[in-house]
Amino acid sequence: MTEKGKNKLHKISLIYCVLYLIIYISNITFTQYIDFFLDVFAVIAVIYVVSRLVKGKNYHE
Repeated sequence: MTEKGKNKLHKISLIYCVLYLIIYISNITFTQYIDFFLDVFAVIAVIYVVSRLVKGKNYHE
């Protein structure tokens, strides 16, 4: 992964964290819907990161 790609990923994850905190603190009426969306997003993000790490390890070996 290039430095540019890493920086973009860090920015996206930072924005995601900030949005999550804002939503968590403000506790809006449609929180359940948002929580569901965030949980799905988190699962996808974890799977993506793990697959990238596995591919990276296999590539280096």
